[in-house]
Amino acid sequence: MALPNYFPFKTRTYNASSTSSNTILSSAVISRSKLIGGFYTTSSVASQTAVGVVDVTVNGSTATGMGAITITTSTGNSATNLGGPTAVTYLKEGDVLATVASSVVGGTVTFITQEF
Repeated sequence: MALPNYFPFKTRTYNASSTSSNTILSSAVISRSKLIGGFYTTSSVASQTAVGVVDVTVNGSTATGMGAITITTSTGNSATNLGGPTAVTYLKEGDVLATVASSVVGGTVTFITQEF
């Protein structure tokens, strides 16, 4: 008897938005997972005219390899890839993923995780 294929891993995205500049955008994790990466998209009503910097944090500590990421995207026309951590970053239910921005206009951050 053939058994069905079962793939236990699921990719989930977490989103947070703000129209204010230099805002901490955060989202709570709802299940065990591994941080894969993220994207930052500037608001369609704001223009990023200077280079800004974003740190990705997990519970207030910068994720390994995800600090001082430059944001140069102009008015809401594309997303900046925040990359991924350089070390495996495991998350548990209740952990808080956030971006801490400096000289960055409002926008939306999307975190990508792989649940297990």
